[in-house]
Amino acid sequence: MPLRAHIRELRNRFIVAAIGIVAGAVVGFLFYDELFQLITEPVLRYGDVGGDRNTAIAFNTIGQPLDLMIRISIFVGIVVSSPVWLYQLWAFIMPGLRKTEKRYAIGFIAAAVPLFVGGVVLAYVVLPRAVRFLFSLNPEGTDNIIAPDVYFTFVLNFALAFGVAMIIPVVLVGVNMMGLITGRRVLKSWRGTVMFIAIVSALAAPGGEAMTMFFIMGPLTLLFALAIGICLLNDRRRAKRERRREEENEALIRR
Repeated sequence: MPLRAHIRELRNRFIVAAIGIVAGAVVGFLFYDELFQLITEPVLRYGDVGGDRNTAIAFNTIGQPLDLMIRISIFVGIVVSSPVWLYQLWAFIMPGLRKTEKRYAIGFIAAAVPLFVGGVVLAYVVLPRAVRFLFSLNPEGTDNIIAPDVYFTFVLNFALAFGVAMIIPVVLVGVNMMGLITGRRVLKSWRGTVMFIAIVSALAAPGGEAMTMFFIMGPLTLLFALAIGICLLNDRRRAKRERRREEENEALIRR
């Protein structure tokens, strides 16, 4: 495919992904009030049980409520439309989309979408503990009056970090299927991978809570181990196909 055709394909896929995000953003707009209560609940609940420490979400500009509504709606659009834009991304990366490649794309979406959403859900489960730990660092006699855009940026980064971490193993398998990395190479770096997962889990576990750290580290470690196993299996299948192809070529040459 020439460069101009690649650019045209990228534009078309970007348009489709954008339409999906906008449609999802409409859903977020319709349920904005419920979502706002859901996101701010950890802060408001801490204020109810925090004794002499006051916590609140306070708008400090006239246009801030509208800005926050738009940002939350777009975030919901990204999450809801993740099957659409993930497929568009993967379909553009996979060259040619032959029958086997289409199966890879479908498998990628089938695994990546629930993992990404699961990562976002896991982030929300951990969020109250993160808020409680960070608020506990306040000096005595101080309060937390938080601007909603600042708090939402924190929640957004927190959720995206968990979502992306959950789909990294799927991306790793996809790169292996494209022949860009071998399973043995991934396996050799398992010590560094486990150490990285442990560090991320410790940072994400507020106050170093052992159970929270294990709750985060367990699924990530299992996903990476599963990804390594699939990469090794795929390498073995690829090697068998190459040997079969070489044997067939030798047989043709002998004839």
